[in-house]
Amino acid sequence: AGKLRFYTGAVPAGDGAPAGTLLAEHTFNADAFANASDNGTEASVNLNAVTSVNPTAAGTAGCVAIVAANGTTVWITGDVTATGGGGFCEVNNTSFLLGVPVNITSGVLRWVRS
Repeated sequence: AGKLRFYTGAVPAGDGAPAGTLLAEHTFNADAFANASDNGTEASVNLNAVTSVNPTAAGTAGCVAIVAANGTTVWITGDVTATGGGGFCEVNNTSFLLGVPVNITSGVLRWVRS
């Protein structure tokens, strides 16, 4: 199954591999995403409910990556913000602390038509 990984630092250009410290990782279940929608200008898909993740390192999350099951192929990266911040992935607190679970409150993949 694919993975959702949280890193310190900025989102890399071109969906490259994040350069920051790996803070936490969540393994997707079979129905990780809802059905896609398309309004003619933008297509999007929402992340279904995710259990909380337990950080493996402390730091401020700035980048999230969706990684293939092989653990190395990065499919897409995006920014992390606190809930309501409008990021690619929203969490209850971007300051990850050891022993304090992080709740993923929202995740949306968007493709804008050119």
